[in-house]
Amino acid sequence: MLKNDHFFAVSARDGSMKPGEFAGDGLWSGDTRILSTLRVLVDGVEPTAVGLQADDGSATFELEGAGVHVQRVRFVDEGLHERITVANRGSTNVDVTLDVEVAADFAAMLGIRGAVPELASPVPVPAVAAVDGIRFVRDGHLTRVITQPHGLKHQLRLEPGEEFVLTLDVVPGSAQVTLDFDSGLRAARDIYPRWAAECMSVRTDNPVLNELLDQAIADIRMLSNSYDTGIYPTAGLPWFAVPFGRDTLISSTLLLHVNPEIARGVLRYLAKHQGKRVDESSEEQPGKILHEVRTGEVVERGLWPHILYGTIDATALFLCALTETEDWTHDHRFADELWPAAEAALAWCGTYGDPDGDGYLDADGGRARNQGWKDSDDPLTNTDGGEVARPAALGFEGARRGAQATFQPRLLDREGEVHRPGPRQLEASGASDHLESRALPLDADPRPPQGGACGEPALVPRAFFRLGHPHAVRPRGQLRPVQLPQRLRLAVRHCARRRRDAAVRFRQGGRAHRAG
Repeated sequence: MLKNDHFFAVSARDGSMKPGEFAGDGLWSGDTRILSTLRVLVDGVEPTAVGLQADDGSATFELEGAGVHVQRVRFVDEGLHERITVANRGSTNVDVTLDVEVAADFAAMLGIRGAVPELASPVPVPAVAAVDGIRFVRDGHLTRVITQPHGLKHQLRLEPGEEFVLTLDVVPGSAQVTLDFDSGLRAARDIYPRWAAECMSVRTDNPVLNELLDQAIADIRMLSNSYDTGIYPTAGLPWFAVPFGRDTLISSTLLLHVNPEIARGVLRYLAKHQGKRVDESSEEQPGKILHEVRTGEVVERGLWPHILYGTIDATALFLCALTETEDWTHDHRFADELWPAAEAALAWCGTYGDPDGDGYLDADGGRARNQGWKDSDDPLTNTDGGEVARPAALGFEGARRGAQATFQPRLLDREGEVHRPGPRQLEASGASDHLESRALPLDADPRPPQGGACGEPALVPRAFFRLGHPHAVRPRGQLRPVQLPQRLRLAVRHCARRRRDAAVRFRQGGRAHRAG
C-alpha cells in the first residue's frame, strides 16, 4: 500500500490490482477509485512474485515467468507511476509478449465498503484511445493512462542480458505527469526522511525496537493529508482514508510529544469546518465538531453529506485536544486563535449536546444508533448480552468541564464573572457507584447499563482521557480542598490567568500522596 496525500494505491504483494480478489484494490483519489485494475502479463500469464521491497515512498516488485525477470518499481504522487523492466537473464534468446491490463470504474469508497448499497456494484468504464495512451471518462471523472513507449502490449525478442523498459503513468485529468521517473521517485522517497527529521526521535540499544519506532513515525506520515490548515492524519487505509473527528483528535493528542504540528493542523481543520447551522440531513449544529468528510459520487448524488456531524464525543474531545496542545506547547497565541471555536464548542456541549440538562452529552440518534466510540449499532450491551436502549448518554461531561476549567481565565477575561457549569447529578443517575477511571454511559432511562448478577456496569469499549474536576474560582484564587475517592484519580487543576498547575494530593493508605 502506497499513499501520498490524497492519492493512495492498494495492491497485492506482486503489485497487481484485482478488485475481484480484494474489493479495495486500485488507485484512489480521495473517495473515488480512478483505476480499478492493473495487471502485468507475460505470454498471457501473471509472472510469479519472488520478492518485494517497500520503503514507504515506493515499492519494488520482483517477478519471474516465461524465462524472463520482471521488475516493477512504483511510487505515488498525484497519480501512480511505474517502471516495468523485462530482463532476459538466461543464455539464449527469449520471445515473449508483454501485456499491461488496466481498467477503471470510478467506484465510490462507501459503495465498495457497503455503506451505500446503491453504489455497491460499480460498472467498468470503456477505454477510449488517445494520442498518449488511453482514457477512461464518466460523469466528469477522467483517468489518463500514458505509456512510454506507446502501447500496453509489446512483442519482445530479448537477447541474453537485454532489457525492455516500459514506463506507465496513471493520473486524473487535472494532474501533471512526472516527466522524469527517477526524479519523481527520489522526491517520493525523500518525503519520509524529511518527516522523520521533523518528529521526535527515540533510539535504543535494540535494533528491532528502533525499526518499530521508525515505522510508526512513517505510518503517521503515510496516513496524513495536507490541507491549507496543515497536516491531518486520516483514520485508516483503505476504507477510512478521509478526515475523521474523534479518531484524529485522540491520535493527535497522543502524538503531541512526537510532533505538535499534527495537533495544530487537526484543530485548525476542525475549527474551519465547525458546525454553523442546524441541518438534520448532515446532523450539523452550531459549534459541533465533524465526524467525517466525504467526497465523490456519494456526495454528488446526495446519498451522503459532504461533512457528516453525527458524533456525540468529537466536540468534547476537540476541547480536550486544544487544552492539551496549549498545555504541552505553551502556544497561547494558537489557543487565542482558536478561542472562538472553543467557545462555540463549549456552548454546544451545554445546549444541543445536553438537551435535558442532566450534565451528560446525549446522542439522540441519526445515521448511527450509537454515535460514540465505536460508532456501530452494537457497541453498547449489558453484561447479559442484551441491547442498551437508545439514545445513550456518554460520560464525557468530565472532559467538557476539564476543558472549561482550562479556559476559565479566558471566560473571566471576556465575561467578568465566573462561569459555573451545572451539577453532574452522578448520585441521581447511579453512575458514581461505578466510576473507576473511565467514562460510563447511561441508557435512555437514564441509568448505567446493567445486566450482571452483581449489578456490574455494562461491557462498553471506552475512549477516555483527561477527565477534570474543576472548581469555579476567581483568578489567583486558592485551590479548594476536596476529598477524592482513591480510585478516581481525577486531575485537579489550579485555574490562574495562564493556568499555573498546582500539586495534586491523593489519600492513599491513610497518608497524603503528592502527585506533581
